[in-house]
Amino acid sequence: MPSHQRRGRDGVRRLRARHAEIRGLEGFSLSINAKDEAEADRVFAALGEGGKVQMPLGKTFFAKRFGMVADRFGVGWMVIVEQ
Repeated sequence: MPSHQRRGRDGVRRLRARHAEIRGLEGFSLSINAKDEAEADRVFAALGEGGKVQMPLGKTFFAKRFGMVADRFGVGWMVIVEQ
């Protein structure tokens, strides 16, 4: 991917890339420990708005609630309510 630097009038250098393909962030997820099921439901719904649910929020053997979602920017999130 070709790129170049340019110094603006303010003296700050800026890096530009041409023909850059922007993808979602891959290889990791951020985790949110919600205090209760209601908070987990609210946070999961907000993160999933415009994104993609990877694992619906629900009860598991290790948590009261757990789910995985990628937000509208492609950032992976795990929402959990511990038992």
